[in-house]
Amino acid sequence: MVLNKYFLLFFLFIAIPVQAETESWYIYWALGFSHHNYDAPIAGFMDGLENQPQTFSRTETASDAFGFYWPLDKKTILGFVVSGTSDTIVRLKTEEINSFADMFLSFPYIEGTEAYVQLQRDLVGVSAMRFLGKEIGQGFYFRGDAGVARLRVRSQIPVPVDDDRGYGILIGLGYGFPVFKESRLLIGASWKYDRIGDLDYRSAALTAGMLW
Repeated sequence: MVLNKYFLLFFLFIAIPVQAETESWYIYWALGFSHHNYDAPIAGFMDGLENQPQTFSRTETASDAFGFYWPLDKKTILGFVVSGTSDTIVRLKTEEINSFADMFLSFPYIEGTEAYVQLQRDLVGVSAMRFLGKEIGQGFYFRGDAGVARLRVRSQIPVPVDDDRGYGILIGLGYGFPVFKESRLLIGASWKYDRIGDLDYRSAALTAGMLW
């Protein structure tokens, strides 16, 4: 019954028509989940770790940070953003896994782990969003990014790649809900491709963010 009440409140919340004011500039941040697709050397390495019959935990996340946009018209914004995805695999020492708190406190630092690998990809570039609703932040939207891609590797064990730079693109779509006069909730799905060194990196992401 409690969950039903929360779902009802959520649907009532998004169904109430709210018209957000058009801003002279916008800030955008988002968090979510991702799924990665690597070339053979990295794919075999990461999947091999995850599939070992030991206590491994894999976390794949996505984020948009430091997004600043300016309106081109009533439905389009152009700016720049840092779009990141992270793929982290941690093996905790079996004797230290006594509770969820142990897992949380050990992640993602070296203490309490036997193996730790994190591949962080950031795309720093120009970004544009085009909304199909009546205004910016309302209704379905399309997004496109392009810029400099950076790979950062943190690991306690040898990894077949090193920190490097390249280029990347991101395409996405989603739906925007004006929630207050100066705030909009954006639910989006995206696909990102990075060419870094001699390897291709691909990822899909689902995020929820605020544009204000």
